[in-house]
Amino acid sequence: KGGGLWLDTQCHSGADALGLDWTMPLDRARSIVFEQQKALTKLHKKLHTGIALQGNLDPATLFASPEHIRQQTHLMLQDAYSLGDKTGYIANLGHGINQWVNPDHAKAFIDAVHEYKL
Repeated sequence: KGGGLWLDTQCHSGADALGLDWTMPLDRARSIVFEQQKALTKLHKKLHTGIALQGNLDPATLFASPEHIRQQTHLMLQDAYSLGDKTGYIANLGHGINQWVNPDHAKAFIDAVHEYKL
């Protein structure tokens, strides 16, 4: 949690994907990563192929109704795919799942990801 503050530095770690918590907007994260990819390409004199992003649904959302979970998940996915890049995106929570979350609500999140249409 809170790793977005060091996202620019994390881009130089060699990771293929970086996880985001719910406090880092996807468009801001992609902008930071894109700028760092340009810097890496310049530094290494070869095209850096890209860093995927993972996250960033607020885990507290899973305490809401299944319909609200679905709506918020679809908004997150819409944000992720509206960026238009081809570097990859992994739908996930923006932090760990709380032990008190109803398993049916976790399933609602997964189902919402699976049913989303580009």
